[in-house]
Amino acid sequence: MEHWAGFLLFVLLSIAGWRTFARMRVPAAPVLGGMVFVMAASLISMPLCLPSWLRFVMSVTLGISIGSRAQVRIDRKTAGTAFCFVLLVVGGSLVIGRALFHLGIPYRTAFFASLLGGLNEMVFMAQEFEIDSVQVVLFQTVRMCLLLAVIPVLARRLPASERHPRANADTAAALSRFDWGVLLLCSTALSLLLSWLHVPAGKLLGAALVTALYTRTSPFKPRLHPMWHSAALSFIGGSAGMQVTAVGLLSLPGLIVPLLAYLCLTALAVALAYLLVRRAGGCDALTALFSASMGGLSPSIAAADAMGADVAAVTAFQILRYFSVIILALTLGYLL
Repeated sequence: MEHWAGFLLFVLLSIAGWRTFARMRVPAAPVLGGMVFVMAASLISMPLCLPSWLRFVMSVTLGISIGSRAQVRIDRKTAGTAFCFVLLVVGGSLVIGRALFHLGIPYRTAFFASLLGGLNEMVFMAQEFEIDSVQVVLFQTVRMCLLLAVIPVLARRLPASERHPRANADTAAALSRFDWGVLLLCSTALSLLLSWLHVPAGKLLGAALVTALYTRTSPFKPRLHPMWHSAALSFIGGSAGMQVTAVGLLSLPGLIVPLLAYLCLTALAVALAYLLVRRAGGCDALTALFSASMGGLSPSIAAADAMGADVAAVTAFQILRYFSVIILALTLGYLL
């Protein structure tokens, strides 16, 4: 009974945050609203529950949204930009880790706390390698929440000429119930297979790959219902908000200097990544901003989706960041 009560509370808070922020005209309202409302409830120890099946539904929904607009073209210029982007992410993580070590954070903890990847994955790996996961959680959470809050605000200030041009109304036929059934069945099957094979972000990637293939080979176009799409984005934001705990906040005062240095260096890495994607990659400013975001994988893509960026390009850069940091984390875990 408590399980269902916590689940219902999570859903209500996520949707309430989305609707409230939408009324206030806050950018990326579904993601940020869900995150803030659930985070507030988490801080006062309300009994929240996010079941694994809902995480799966969220991932598949976001994957379908991404796959239906996958139009990334790989050429020499794009490949060169992607390679430089990976070098920037890896090099930035190592430089930030070294700086945290010199500011008094234990050596191994400093490097795992500084990795510019996903919070859940970094914390899990820190636990696997018996590293102080409490400090890793704190640094990773602060980075994720601040970037998820700041990037949409910056994006909203961009002039219309700097934004990704919205596509014209799609004239392709919508999917029938049978087509939706086939798409959902195939997306779910590949997502489950990749998850079983322990592929990172397998659920998201599986649905995105199937939908992209379906979109390219079929005259039909998947269109998620706007209300369901926004609700799923609010759940993704809520899942990010659940990561913030009162225990983590209580340890903040003793780590103010390392945290400030960490955030300043992260901001520098984001700025450099933005310039790289904008100038070398040729992306519009809105897409470059979300591509350069070093927040969580799903929330960053969801926020880009909500604000009309080129989601396919953003996803490509976010996936590159995600996998390069996972490889770096595994390498550091065995070498340090």
